Amino acid sequence: MKTFNYVPEIPIGEDWTWNTNVIVSSNGTEQRISLRDEPKRSVSMKWIFDQAAELQHVMMTMMVGGEGVLLPFYQAATRLTASVAAGSNAIAFRSARTDVRSGGRAILFDHTGRVEAVALGAVTAAGAALIAPLGQSWGRRANIAPVWPVYAAGEAVVTRNNPDYAASIALKMNDLDFMVPFANQFAAYPLTMFNGYPVLNVNSIGAEFDQTYDTGVEFTDYGGKVESRNPWLHAQIVMPRVFLCQRVLQPDTWAMWRAFADYAKGSANPFYLPTFRQDFAVAANPGNGTISFEGTEYNEAYAPFEAFRQLAFVFEDGGVQFAKVADCVAANGRSIVTFAPALPAGRPLKRVSMLLKVRIADDRISCEHSALETRLTINLRTVDE
Repeated sequence: MKTFNYVPEIPIGEDWTWNTNVIVSSNGTEQRISLRDEPKRSVSMKWIFDQAAELQHVMMTMMVGGEGVLLPFYQAATRLTASVAAGSNAIAFRSARTDVRSGGRAILFDHTGRVEAVALGAVTAAGAALIAPLGQSWGRRANIAPVWPVYAAGEAVVTRNNPDYAASIALKMNDLDFMVPFANQFAAYPLTMFNGYPVLNVNSIGAEFDQTYDTGVEFTDYGGKVESRNPWLHAQIVMPRVFLCQRVLQPDTWAMWRAFADYAKGSANPFYLPTFRQDFAVAANPGNGTISFEGTEYNEAYAPFEAFRQLAFVFEDGGVQFAKVADCVAANGRSIVTFAPALPAGRPLKRVSMLLKVRIADDRISCEHSALETRLTINLRTVDE
């Protein structure tokens, strides 16, 4: 295989896609069968060339037949932690900050433009052994990036400029195989759990947030009066969300997203997501696991359904507590909610948000990698178990 080792422009697009068979019953509950536990990855990259020799080499690489090309994943690069001399059989780096695997491939590169391909033996938390000795010396400012065999998912688009030695190339590539395991074994991250499910306790970014209400109504028009049928007990809320991850400066946040994706397995497994909003106005907080909301909306529209029977209590000191609703009744124009665990006494409450039970709607997480950060786009929808 040819190695396509030119550094791409940023941002770099990366999609993780699973394959889940979702069977929806007549009341909106779902049976989900995971047909692929590990995601397939695809990457979208763009290169700009102003050297005739580079452009020619790239175009020849694209013309080569066979099973694919070797593509460095520069978005998963990390620095060496120690200088290494030519002839060495090992290199040192933090494996938790990259995606190299035992028996895999990688490249070393630095700011001067030097590149060296290496075949890896055993990978540990502190580095990796090499199958063959290094041909060059590398300093601590050098980088290592994993190399994966990929194939073109579609046509390679070459945009030629004037003069004729300049061009840009856009490619979309797919993994030839699965990355197993998907979550980095050297960057284990314990997810926050509640009521048997993880909580994605991360607020999305953006000035506006769309919510689409899938009512489940089915219409039949025979040319006369339109017939309607709705087997669902309530609407499902579909929510596209964008999350910001400081991938390089806060590597634990990237480990969290990888662990979360490994749990969710696309649309297969549900989890909790706080709305981070003041969803219900508190009329009274008598304690002992009981609270009163203004109006009867929660009792009528939300409490009967599993997707909305969890609450997130946010305190004035910034802390948060999750609780499950055990009962709800309407009295004197209020929703009287009983929940567990009870709130601690003497801790001022700031707001009450819904802790929605959701899943990924379309078996996909899309990542946009910049130099230091990543934006993750996920389409979510509420679910009932």
